[in-house]
Amino acid sequence: ALLHLRRLAPDFSEFTKRPHNLSYLRAIASGRSSNRRCSSVIMASVAKKVLVPVANGIEPLEAVVTIDVLRRSGAEVTVASVEKNLRVEACHGVKIVADALISD
Repeated sequence: ALLHLRRLAPDFSEFTKRPHNLSYLRAIASGRSSNRRCSSVIMASVAKKVLVPVANGIEPLEAVVTIDVLRRSGAEVTVASVEKNLRVEACHGVKIVADALISD
């Protein structure tokens, strides 16, 4: 959980000074922490929005792993095709279907 929080909100130095026990993590998540700034940074970081552009010839592993890691960390990911179609022809014959066109 600590690594997950550090990736989402690297600017919470107060959090790293305290003991990393489960009750403290719960207090931060629920907003009961004495440090309101720390609490708001963590809460705000959960709703990050990320745009991942994809194009013909993209390496499928790079696209899929990037999208997967971002989604697992709580980011709202939109995959956008830079081509005219939502369907992108990646390397090795793999097809990736984007959520939207980059022009949109």
